[in-house]
Amino acid sequence: MAEPIQQIFIESIFLDLENPRHEPYQSEEEVIEYLCKNEYVYALAQDIAKVGLNPLEILAVIPNFNSGKKSSKTYVVAEGNRRLCALKLLRDPELAPSEERKNFKELSKQWQAFDSLPAIIFENRDEVKDWLERIHAGLQGGIGRKQWSAEQKTRFTGDAKNVMAQQLLDHAQNEGMITAEERNNKISTVQRFITNPLFRDALGVDSSKNDELQRIRPEKDFKIVLGKFINDLKNGDVNTRFNSELIKKYSHELRTLEGLGTEVTPPQSLSSPTKNQAAPKNKPRPLDKPHYLPNNEDTEKALIELDNYKLRSIYNSLYRLNVANHCPLVTIGVWSLVESLTALNGRNIGVDFQAFLSNVKLEQLGLGNKRETQSLRESLRRLSENGNTTKHDKKAASFNDQQLINDFEILHPLIQILAKTAKLNPIAEEK
Repeated sequence: MAEPIQQIFIESIFLDLENPRHEPYQSEEEVIEYLCKNEYVYALAQDIAKVGLNPLEILAVIPNFNSGKKSSKTYVVAEGNRRLCALKLLRDPELAPSEERKNFKELSKQWQAFDSLPAIIFENRDEVKDWLERIHAGLQGGIGRKQWSAEQKTRFTGDAKNVMAQQLLDHAQNEGMITAEERNNKISTVQRFITNPLFRDALGVDSSKNDELQRIRPEKDFKIVLGKFINDLKNGDVNTRFNSELIKKYSHELRTLEGLGTEVTPPQSLSSPTKNQAAPKNKPRPLDKPHYLPNNEDTEKALIELDNYKLRSIYNSLYRLNVANHCPLVTIGVWSLVESLTALNGRNIGVDFQAFLSNVKLEQLGLGNKRETQSLRESLRRLSENGNTTKHDKKAASFNDQQLINDFEILHPLIQILAKTAKLNPIAEEK
């Protein structure tokens, strides 16, 4: 029978020469060498030096037998060989293999040493055997330790991309699109898709709040797109084998779903209730949505000074068209405007303007550092993706008028600078 937990001196506990992790050895030196090379002892020692021993894990020891006689003063570790090895090397780095010795010496300086640790004493190996099996031999029909699934790990760790995938699946389950059983082992696939910005745009979700996924499509449209994705997820038509190109193609297909509108709504959390909501009293009057690209006098002046008839003509047409009625055409127009301006600034044929306008280039143009140009880069990404798609794809096109209007407003400072720098570029004089 096991004795109550006791504090035992570390120097009184020996490593198990017959531990199942390795073949039987004749000395502790051999065990230490094996554990250091194969069982991540240094990483464990780093963690112990940083945060201490895990209080949820207690060593199990059995009395040491010398010449067949039980010794009351020393013990052999039955559970915790790696931990004990790490502690021994932190206490005395000279015990470490020669190639690891220097690292353990440096690590030992960071460790607040202690001499004893809590342990449970068992009479013999047979007495502790059943408990070791429950810890190390897997689930065993439910009596052993069960590892967390990917989804359960997500709930615990709260990593941003995992949280987004979790929230999307939670919302789909609440809406009756998927059951708890059907979503098993699906979170990795959802993570792969939800971290792709083109997919998020097609789905109609905003991820600017890392801890909260929000929809920006009307509820009816969002259900159409999400329903399609969830059905494909359940059927295996989308899976973890999808690379970025396949996800891009799939996202374009989502935009062409029958019955899908182009309206954009204010962000609403997916965790917010959407059913049986009572209409709030004194509901504010909805804002009038813009229908045209915003003209900017400074942009117009910069293009006039550039004296490029093509670009002045494109710009003049852009802000006069109703974007909701001509969204694909206006998208191509804005895309062409930026394409031409970057070409006048030295962009080589075959290089996408998004690649040309790198973080370094934007900073050189005086538009700010990586953090300050984040919204501008997002607008360029959407324009590049949607412009190429609208021009080259057989069916897919950009129909999100409100997003295009907002992106064009963000692009004005860039257009102005590109027009001014193109004027100084010899290429511009040839046009």
